[in-house]
Amino acid sequence: MMMKKIPRGVYYLSLLRILKSLAKLYFQKNLPGSKLLEFEKLAAEELKATNIKAMPHARISLYYILKSYNLQPGDEVLMSPTTLPDMVNMVLLAGLTPVFADFKDKTHVVDLEKATALVTTRTKVLFLTHLYGILPNMLEVEKFCKIHSLLFIQDCTQSYGCLFNGKAIVDFADSTFFSTCSLKDLHTHMGSLLCTKSKEQMNLINIQTREDFSEIDKAYFRKFLKEDLFASLALNPLLFSTFTYYIFKILFKINPVLIEDLIDARGIKVGPITLFKGLFGGSGDFRRKSIPKKMLYYFGELQAEVGLAGLKKMKHHQDLRRKNTLLLIDKLSLEARSRLPVIEINSYDTFWRIPIYLEEPREFESFLFDHGIDPGKTTLPCLPYLEIFHDLKQFSPIAKQMGSNSIFLPNYHYLNEVEINYVASTVNLFFDKK
Repeated sequence: MMMKKIPRGVYYLSLLRILKSLAKLYFQKNLPGSKLLEFEKLAAEELKATNIKAMPHARISLYYILKSYNLQPGDEVLMSPTTLPDMVNMVLLAGLTPVFADFKDKTHVVDLEKATALVTTRTKVLFLTHLYGILPNMLEVEKFCKIHSLLFIQDCTQSYGCLFNGKAIVDFADSTFFSTCSLKDLHTHMGSLLCTKSKEQMNLINIQTREDFSEIDKAYFRKFLKEDLFASLALNPLLFSTFTYYIFKILFKINPVLIEDLIDARGIKVGPITLFKGLFGGSGDFRRKSIPKKMLYYFGELQAEVGLAGLKKMKHHQDLRRKNTLLLIDKLSLEARSRLPVIEINSYDTFWRIPIYLEEPREFESFLFDHGIDPGKTTLPCLPYLEIFHDLKQFSPIAKQMGSNSIFLPNYHYLNEVEINYVASTVNLFFDKK
């Protein structure tokens, strides 16, 4: 067995960077300034975006994008069923109606052919979340929007650096946003990058946010820094191999759901007590009546400073991760490869994660754990099945199945060829024994 253990994720901020931010939080205001302007300029160049604005959160970007269009109360947003619950809250708070479009069979991509049946005279927007840095056929998406006269908004939180037909991903949508929070390719403690094709639209967003935003509450900022601190330590390769792996393995043996609850902020229940609740963020899995004021803040100089450092390394990390992913795929058996997502021939994917589908994923997870590989899976729920959205009376059975039955294979930028070969041989061994 391999001595070095492989964690379920990678953190793109160093411990030193997090500690610096903690110290600076108390000695400088986190308001917009020259560093923010430089960050937005360089981010626009990196993402090939025409108009760009740093925002508090990805969900807040969606809300202001929707509010910037001339949409009427009750207009419908045809959207991905697997994303943050708060994305639905933003649609609802904008006075619109979410309609979930299921995935294609055994994929993580919306089935546009089936989605056609969901389009009505009230459907005005297509909102897609591109999962795992693996793009759908963007030409088909463009055609779908043109046929049905839909605005196209895309969540590219997991799709930094992706291209289709040689074009940057932002070129395909009216509006695009990225997240800059934990585990993402570009990490600024929290935040988002909002991109629009229309300068007039961006002007409207700037006017509205000037009215609504204020300086971030330091206690709120500190919550995210605490999350960064704990997660960076837990996922540090050395600490993971000597400590975190064994904690996770114990939790997995008790009940695999315990790890998922810990990571998605629900905490670990021990009798009547819940431990570590809210330690690692959370996705807003409750119905909001309004957007909390603390979430409406200016993206400031401290975050911009972190973002500028991250931009310098982002492309290099993506290139290494893509190289590792292609090597991993090449080393997998035919049986294992048949369970991977379909890769579009004209797509340049950056593979934020690489999921593999199994009919019985728990057995596979246990097998990976026993071989020193911490198996991860998505923490994004299938939204139509959440109790908070039951009143919407919609279902997406394929998306639900894909989320429940897919496990992430390690493909991180820092893994070497020996480690990638080990992951592939371990996966192959599992299927050889079946």
